[in-house]
This record gives sequence, C-alpha cells and structure tokens, in this order.
Amino acid sequence: MVRVATAADAFEAKLLAARLGAEGIVWEFRGGVDGIYPLGPFEILVESRAAEMARMLLDSPMDAGLGDEDPGAAPRWSRSSRWFAVFVVVAAIAFVAMRLLSVA
Repeated sequence: MVRVATAADAFEAKLLAARLGAEGIVWEFRGGVDGIYPLGPFEILVESRAAEMARMLLDSPMDAGLGDEDPGAAPRWSRSSRWFAVFVVVAAIAFVAMRLLSVA
C-alpha cells in the first residue's frame, strides 16, 4: 500500500476515501480516524497499482462532470415522476371535491 493523500481531519479523510471507493479503488487509513479522539494527520493508502489513478482522481475538482447541462434548459422529468405528479394532482382534486360535497 502506498500513500496517495494526507488529510488534516477525520472528515476530510473519509471524504477522500469515499471518492476513491466510488471509483472502485480499495483504500486504507493510517491514523486513528475512527478512534475516540480522531486527531490528524491521516494518511490515505491504496494499492500500488491503483496509486496513479487515485492521485489523478483526488487532484481533479470535486464537481468535475457536474453541470454539463444547459442551465436554461427545462428540467427533464422521468416517467415515474410524471405519474407521481399526476397522482398528487388527482388526489388533491378528489380531496377538495370531497370537502366541498361534505360542506353542502
């Protein structure tokens, strides 16, 4: 295992490790990250064959690849979201109709 990053606190270490894990890179901590009193610095270690990829991943911005859509474009609804919206509208209309009929 080789060191690819050093974090100052436990939160940063876990954040970096989660980013590596999301890409399928096996990682390990050196330091008391999960101890009673987690005091840094904490080292993030990976297998030597994945070290270069891990360093490139950790050096890239966290929001890389996000926001590629046109900000002026209308939001896209999935099919299930549309059906849920239809259900909510129909349920609201039925509720209002039942309340009006019970008052009269």
